[in-house]
Amino acid sequence: MIGIYKITNKINGKSYIGQSNNIERRFKEHKRIAKETNKSLKQAYKKYGAENFEYTILEKCELERLDEREIYYIKKLKPEYNRSTGGRGSANHIVTDETKKILKEKGKEFWNRLTDEQKENIIKNNLKGQPKGHKVSKETREKLRQCNLGKKQSKETIEKRKQTFIEKKKNGYIQTNESHKKPIRCIETGEQFGSVKEAIEKYNLTTLVGHLKGKYKSCKGKHYEYCSVTTNRDEFSDVG
Repeated sequence: MIGIYKITNKINGKSYIGQSNNIERRFKEHKRIAKETNKSLKQAYKKYGAENFEYTILEKCELERLDEREIYYIKKLKPEYNRSTGGRGSANHIVTDETKKILKEKGKEFWNRLTDEQKENIIKNNLKGQPKGHKVSKETREKLRQCNLGKKQSKETIEKRKQTFIEKKKNGYIQTNESHKKPIRCIETGEQFGSVKEAIEKYNLTTLVGHLKGKYKSCKGKHYEYCSVTTNRDEFSDVG
């Protein structure tokens, strides 16, 4: 019997779809757990027992249509135990939510076994070899920031930065501190300042720069943020 078949877990309803030019023989092969080649299905057999699976024929078809019909049913029914989109020799593997969960847990276990030094090396080397313009996730940026908090730059790093700056000046670069010229405001009071320097001098906010960079959660119990240069300075005058 040539066609497409389905194996269903009677306990949780999850399924597997396959094709065969001899479905009856294929069912017998599946029931031999030790010989099962689909890892997801094999794990399910071991967990629930082969007797808790139902075997049905979805469609009889010609031999040359097996790939086409298997792909159709997998796309339509989305069986949880299939690891590919169907078709003999298919390389289009499916990563199920269950597989993603397992991989995530394995990744956490691996990470927790590492020393702080190993973690730091992995984070710092994470982007090596990546092409220019490679997007860096917020999570990676935060890990990099945490790794560098409170650390002093080596003499080699300082010298490299110095040489880079010298080269920039040769090419006409003019150093400015634009971030300190941007207007900021206090979120709690609405008070607005023309620059970071103005706020620091007015209230002696020694940790303001670190707060704006995300190093500190607050500055003297309050929170500050950058405003648009075009923001009306009187916009928050009545707040508080």
